[in-house]
Amino acid sequence: MTGLAFSPDDARLAKAAAGRIDMVDTDTGIEISVLHDAGLGIPEVLAYSPDGQQLAIGTQSGNIWLWQGHY
Repeated sequence: MTGLAFSPDDARLAKAAAGRIDMVDTDTGIEISVLHDAGLGIPEVLAYSPDGQQLAIGTQSGNIWLWQGHY
C-alpha cells in the first residue's frame, strides 16, 4: 500500500496500491469499489475534495489524476 485518504465524512477509505485504488466502507470494512487504469502507474498520494465528490491521485511518475463521482 502506498497511500491512504479518508473521505470528508469518514464514510470511505481510499487505499492506493500499484495501478489501483480500493474504496472501502469504513463502517463495515467491505470493499465497495475499485478504480484502476492501465496508465495509472504507482499512486503515492490521495486526497478527497472537501465535498467528497472528487479524488485526486498523485503518482510516482509525477502525474496527477482526478476522478469525479461518489466513491
